[in-house]
Amino acid sequence: MGTVKTLVALSGGVDSSTAAYLLKEEGSAPAAVFMRHPYQPVLDRDETERFWSEAPGAKDIPLCAAGDGSEPRTVFWTPDRFPMPRDAADALRVARSLDIPFFIYDAEPVFQRVVGHWTGEYLAGRTPNPCVLCNRILKFGALIDLARRRGFSSFATGHYIRRTVCAAWRLSGVGRLPDWLAGEPDDAPVLLRGNSEKDQSYVLCGVSRERLAMVNFPLAGLTKPQVRQIAADARIPVAQKRESQDLCFVPAGEAPFDFLRRTAGPTDTAGNFVSRDGTVLGAHRGYEKYTVGQRKGLGIGFGERTFVQAIVPLRKEVVLGTRDDLARSVIRAADANWIAPVPIGVPFRVQVKIRYRSAAAEATVTAGADGTVTARLDEPRFGVAPGQSLVCYWKDRLIGGGIIAENRE
Repeated sequence: MGTVKTLVALSGGVDSSTAAYLLKEEGSAPAAVFMRHPYQPVLDRDETERFWSEAPGAKDIPLCAAGDGSEPRTVFWTPDRFPMPRDAADALRVARSLDIPFFIYDAEPVFQRVVGHWTGEYLAGRTPNPCVLCNRILKFGALIDLARRRGFSSFATGHYIRRTVCAAWRLSGVGRLPDWLAGEPDDAPVLLRGNSEKDQSYVLCGVSRERLAMVNFPLAGLTKPQVRQIAADARIPVAQKRESQDLCFVPAGEAPFDFLRRTAGPTDTAGNFVSRDGTVLGAHRGYEKYTVGQRKGLGIGFGERTFVQAIVPLRKEVVLGTRDDLARSVIRAADANWIAPVPIGVPFRVQVKIRYRSAAAEATVTAGADGTVTARLDEPRFGVAPGQSLVCYWKDRLIGGGIIAENRE
């Protein structure tokens, strides 16, 4: 059997760098790709000169440009194409320390869809999770397509999540399977929660099952301290690099909603706080600053614990009420993506999460043929925000989910 050729998404951080190192250690033949987009901090003039002196061959970095969606073309990076992103410089240093091939993918056309969706969803009164869309269309979309075109048999990232196949999963002691999970092929991919607080399975809920067939997660089962120790022992240049921020497209020091206003252009979103019966309670300076379930940071006192209940963009209203008013026992979602073969139209039992860091809740879920999802929770949840993802699990296995719609029950 020949050496496995693996394309690694190398961000310049410690997680993806350690993933590349582990792949090489196990005998794979990794190559690294860095995703460039226009919102990344770049080297200034002095830093650029130092970079050139340390990496004189940087002009020879292959640059794969996505263009307008046509077949990507490969050119070579030069300073006049775009400034060198700081993280790209770190990624190149890592690739050279590991002696693996490196190239840059110009992800701007695809990434602009992620930023545009994030902006549009907030202006529509919803609370999006941009990582879910980015993983679906870019990291596990465009990059996997690129890996296939370039002849790679595997694709890897530094996500904290475990991947196996059905045959191994069934033998791992999961117990009796429900009927809808019992008949899968032995080689079908299975995604499991990571073994640490860094579990990132939630944001992979939108990745198609077909694409997961060639995905590898070298950090499966590791914790962040273990990854940093591996990187330090291996003398990886970014072993002590700080954690990246959640919204990678918002410049450091800029508030997310200032960025939203700047990119969306002049938009009047100021209006009123109102009670559930429509009584005006006060004024706000922009409904996009609020999300369902929010209590702190309302900018006005109400004399009791008050929570955001809903956003009504057409009237520029932020509806407020009590915590009890937030309770939802039925959650509806749309645009479902199923990584496991769930039954259509037949209720099945799972656990659901309504936000990345929320606890899982027991529920009975029904998947519709039209991509809708209805979850009936054993106990109500609070702060169910339209635009977030409703993600389903069976024990530790990621099943899939959809985007939460307006919920009135």
